[in-house]
Amino acid sequence: MKLDVETENQTKYQIPPKKVIEGWILEVLKDKKIATDVEIGLKIVTKEVIHKFNKKYRKIDSPTDVLSFPIYDKLPFDSKKPILLGDIIICPEIMAENSKKYGNSQDVEFKKLIVHSTLHLLGYHHKED
Repeated sequence: MKLDVETENQTKYQIPPKKVIEGWILEVLKDKKIATDVEIGLKIVTKEVIHKFNKKYRKIDSPTDVLSFPIYDKLPFDSKKPILLGDIIICPEIMAENSKKYGNSQDVEFKKLIVHSTLHLLGYHHKED
């Protein structure tokens, strides 16, 4: 399995090296037994930008730390070509607030967001009450 993560950083936040991010995503893909080559978009944005996305797509009028935009409801696991799983959008400003709140370093918090979002791109969702 091959992984390609296309990153776009619109902020001054220094994201971890691409190889590190890809390693975290590969752990999830291997754990979920994904064998198809995949592509993921990763965008790092400001609080204002993620607020607009959250309002537009989730109808929640506030910023958030991360949004996931999966392409598929059900993955085509037997694809002969690489498949685009979707996009992950992270806001470092909100992530930093959460890292303080939860007592994590920003590196730990960033990894949590990448892993969490990758699971969403694979079709895993939060439990509904």
